[in-house]
Amino acid sequence: MLLPGNKEEAIEEFMTSLRLNPGNAPLYATMGNVLAAGMGHADAAIRAYEDALKLLPGMATAQRGLARAVAAQAQARKDVATLRQQLARNPDLPGANYDLGVVETAAGNFEGATRAFTKAAQLRPEFGPAHASLALLWFLRGDYKAARAEVQSARTAGTFPDTPFIEALARKMPPPGSGGPTH
Repeated sequence: MLLPGNKEEAIEEFMTSLRLNPGNAPLYATMGNVLAAGMGHADAAIRAYEDALKLLPGMATAQRGLARAVAAQAQARKDVATLRQQLARNPDLPGANYDLGVVETAAGNFEGATRAFTKAAQLRPEFGPAHASLALLWFLRGDYKAARAEVQSARTAGTFPDTPFIEALARKMPPPGSGGPTH
């Protein structure tokens, strides 16, 4: 059974299930729900809901999920534009750079989010949430060594990333000396 906080592993499981059962509209709709709840997966959630509706056009769950995902994506893009304008006037605000990273992540722009969180951490090295966010982004991109380094920076700054994330990182890259995989 998957932990509720481990959305990335849930997504992998759903992708496997969909490959095995591609005609299952409810599974596509559920996949859309998981993707919509995950950071930066709005485009994939929209595609999953659209796939469900192709298979079962009147499916209310997929229709509602699609409407929510499209609205969330539009709001994230609007928020990105607003914060970019603010930062164009004053680029050295750690909090605004962090906020930009959050909305860039929600919009699915991991490169932009990484730049924004990095800038926030450079401007204020003790900004633990920026380091924790970078850890998650590096994890999502498969750079577990960089993720582990950012977790350490976050902890040093007094921010402790969520336990399910730390457990997922440990499964991907166990601590040095534990004998597990190292990516």
